[in-house]
Amino acid sequence: MLRKESAFFGPYLRDLPAALDHPLVRQACPAEQATRLERLWAAREALLEKVEALPRTFCHLDAIRRNLHRPEGTGGTRTVAFDWEWAGIGALGEDLAPLVAGSLCMGDAAAASGRRLDAAAFTGYIDGLRDAGWRGDPAEVRFAYCAALRAALRAVGRVAGRPARPGGGWPRDRLGLLRAPSWGRRGAVRHPAARAP
Repeated sequence: MLRKESAFFGPYLRDLPAALDHPLVRQACPAEQATRLERLWAAREALLEKVEALPRTFCHLDAIRRNLHRPEGTGGTRTVAFDWEWAGIGALGEDLAPLVAGSLCMGDAAAASGRRLDAAAFTGYIDGLRDAGWRGDPAEVRFAYCAALRAALRAVGRVAGRPARPGGGWPRDRLGLLRAPSWGRRGAVRHPAARAP
């Protein structure tokens, strides 16, 4: 899914420097944000390769609140998922991003509650993995989730037809998703947002 999103945004990001000459574009994408986007775009292949190398699983990939239903009489223990059009294989954590992004972009959660939503969703996701017997590294799941969250915020915002906060524009980069990744020792790609809440 991330590679598909990356291909979709390619033409827009390649044209970003020229588009920044327009005052409306500068208003929606200030210079600092444009610089961050350009750095992230330049590092995209390393990010994509890192996410694709993480543990994989079957994913819904569109688990927004409107595609999830909790039937009455289940005591809150069963959730039914609808709209499996995007289902496929993804990294552990990648499937969580549409839920968080959709909640922020479609008004199911206030943009100001982003950090709380992120912490609750990620903690619940890791708890669910552990309940199912998973014993992996939560930092790897966090990395995939954050990489997918950035793409999901844009994708869900397009579908919702509005930005993730009232009054226009995207929410400030509270989760650090526009920061460029860095390379650690032994060539490991790290992203500043990929730390546990």
